[in-house]
Amino acid sequence: MSTSQRLIAIGAGVTLLVFVVAYLASPFVVLDSLSSAVRAGDRDKLSVLVDFPAVRTSLKDQFSASVAQRTSDRQGFKKNPFSALVLMLVPVILDKVVDAIVTPDGIAELLTRPMGAHSNEARERKKHWVRSWSFVDFGHFRAQYTDPDDPQSVFGLVFERHGLFSWKLARLELPADELTKRFENAGESGGEGSRGQGSTSGDNSENVALPERVGQCSVVSVKRITTRLEDADGTEVAGSGSAIEYTNGGYQVSYDTIDGIEHSRAGDRIQLCLTEIPQHCPPGDNRGRVYHALNLRTRQEWSAPDAEHSCGGA
Repeated sequence: MSTSQRLIAIGAGVTLLVFVVAYLASPFVVLDSLSSAVRAGDRDKLSVLVDFPAVRTSLKDQFSASVAQRTSDRQGFKKNPFSALVLMLVPVILDKVVDAIVTPDGIAELLTRPMGAHSNEARERKKHWVRSWSFVDFGHFRAQYTDPDDPQSVFGLVFERHGLFSWKLARLELPADELTKRFENAGESGGEGSRGQGSTSGDNSENVALPERVGQCSVVSVKRITTRLEDADGTEVAGSGSAIEYTNGGYQVSYDTIDGIEHSRAGDRIQLCLTEIPQHCPPGDNRGRVYHALNLRTRQEWSAPDAEHSCGGA
């Protein structure tokens, strides 16, 4: 092997080693950033580090499984004449619990328990949870926090890879006592919304501003449902896609037909969360922001941008 070939081989080996080290280190860097954001109450950083739609889905699955287990374990529950009514109310309570958690403030408040709070006094009182880490597969990394006083109390954080070295929190695994506490508190709360996320009372949705930061949510009202294209006289063009207008001026549109939009109607309250802001836009061109929507009546979800073309486009 010639000197140049050896140098190429060494260079390739060093490049591969750097790539492997960077890949192995990247989720730990993101986990550290998430911990710092939780302790500091940094909503902007949390908005970037958390995949809110994915976390919402994971929490719904956990709460549903927990409720099903609790009801099946209770003898005589099915014989109770009010059991059917209770089961009808469960989805409403579950949605309330998840809606309260899946916000930057909600995630920060929840993870304060294993990760610690920002105040010196809280840090002094904080117990040191046992931490462990593992790669689930090439695209997923799991961090686990175990209560030293109760090994059955475990918080699991699953991160999903985005790109080569970028990761986002995609799944939260909560201990049983946390699930129980959240569910019971929701049943007693009388509908109080999450902190700092705008009004949820429904009467002033017209005055609620659209979310401005990724991860921020607002509750808005539907003005009208239409199609992406309309004729000159305002007639809807069937098959052209879905569009929805909100009373506060918000708008979402898609080239595809979205069931969640089609099943919505004027007056419905929608939880609208900003999930993506296009980069390098010309001054004054803010098109292309993507919102994740949850219809609070139908419980259907969808994601769509606020314009047919992103900023700088046609």
